[in-house]
Amino acid sequence: MDRELLEENLRGLLNRSPDEPERDIAARYAPVTIFDEREPFLPLVVGYTVFRKDGKSPSFPREIHLSEGGFPKASMAVEYAIWWDWDIGHLYELEHAWVFLDSHGNVVRVDASWHGSYHSVAREKIPFTPDGRVRLLPQPGKHALAFRPEDFDRVRRYGEEECESRAGVGGVWETPLFRGRLPKRPLADRLVHTYLETMEFEPAWNFSREFRITKDILVPWRLLEAWIPQRVRLWVETLKADIPARHRRVLRIAHRGASDRRTENTKLAFREAASEHADMVELDVHLSKDGVAMVMHDSSLERLTGASGDISDRTLRELRELRVGGTEPIPTLEEVFEWAKASMIGVYVELKGPGTDVAVAELVQHMGMERYVVVGSFDKGLVERFKKLMPEVYTSILFHKVRTDPTRLASETNADFVHPCWENEGNRPDELLSRSWIDRVHGAGLGVIAWHEERPDVIKALYHLGVDGICSNRPDMLYRLR
Repeated sequence: MDRELLEENLRGLLNRSPDEPERDIAARYAPVTIFDEREPFLPLVVGYTVFRKDGKSPSFPREIHLSEGGFPKASMAVEYAIWWDWDIGHLYELEHAWVFLDSHGNVVRVDASWHGSYHSVAREKIPFTPDGRVRLLPQPGKHALAFRPEDFDRVRRYGEEECESRAGVGGVWETPLFRGRLPKRPLADRLVHTYLETMEFEPAWNFSREFRITKDILVPWRLLEAWIPQRVRLWVETLKADIPARHRRVLRIAHRGASDRRTENTKLAFREAASEHADMVELDVHLSKDGVAMVMHDSSLERLTGASGDISDRTLRELRELRVGGTEPIPTLEEVFEWAKASMIGVYVELKGPGTDVAVAELVQHMGMERYVVVGSFDKGLVERFKKLMPEVYTSILFHKVRTDPTRLASETNADFVHPCWENEGNRPDELLSRSWIDRVHGAGLGVIAWHEERPDVIKALYHLGVDGICSNRPDMLYRLR
């Protein structure tokens, strides 16, 4: 990696920071952070904003109130927007601390960001260093800020998985603050995933590494905000130059779950896929008669349940009485989403039939699955309409014909991925792909998901070509051949 360019970029920001009274105030009250002994990432720069009256935070979704029930009245607050280039789950990290001061300059309250929200403590419960600085503990790898080690007990399992098996899955992080200003595209996500898997670690939960926020790394928030998109773009370009296509991390997508071993599109098949190191489970959705999103490949019930008619002919209650393969109930998409969130696994949803675009969009939003799904279809209209409903969610357009222009098709549907379904196109469908075909798709800002594939030599060839994801009935094989 070209560290010199990255260092020059950072120096350029720090050298522009004005030496103003607010900077001195921010330096005087800056918290001290105590990291886990195995933490791989430390902050680079901190943006500050000084509040002398109530106002809206410029960098976090909250209002700053100097007087708030249950806490002593403050006359000033300093907001610290702490920047890391890396979180173990994604490229970049921005955590926040707020130090509230009374008219005598005493710290009377501290707020600290915590997984998208924040928590607060009054002076008598604030942990201080021996020299009187506020002390905060960043969560290993994830950097949510706590006041005491036991605060992490409730997220410990989640945190350990994030630092190990889930390292890098978030790709380029995008929040509403920077939406549309960062290179959040499938290829960029794959590059980030590749790099962060090399940084995975097991937290010790022993906080012993001190990091002090000093004046020389403090900059006004307005300068930091303008710099962040440049910084993220520079990292993506650096990773692209440094990581060859054949070495990039490919999404392992379990086609209808681990469907080679278990009955397709069942909870059992999905659980098996998770145990076999799948990143995502692929599934198909039809609507019941009463509009519930049901997980089944066929519109007809006959092949898998032996019942007559279509899914759309029966209500959820009626469908509950049927069994897939004689043993498993037909899952609802809501049930799969609940399981996926608890299991920390993504879901690739294929829309089948009228109304699935709206039903799935509503469920994704209701359950907060925006960052954890890809939604696709062979039906151009369904993909296009879903994308209009949820522009922040990745979408995929599936197609059969080898001569299809993938970039044109994606442009027509506003899709993020193209998904050629060429598994039946000869003995070596991978030879229908070429590096130039993939480069052209990547050059258009798109990702490539390959058909479901179970042949080891073809899987190896797809990895070498640099596709972004591979579907397979054998997720264990995708893992073994990676």
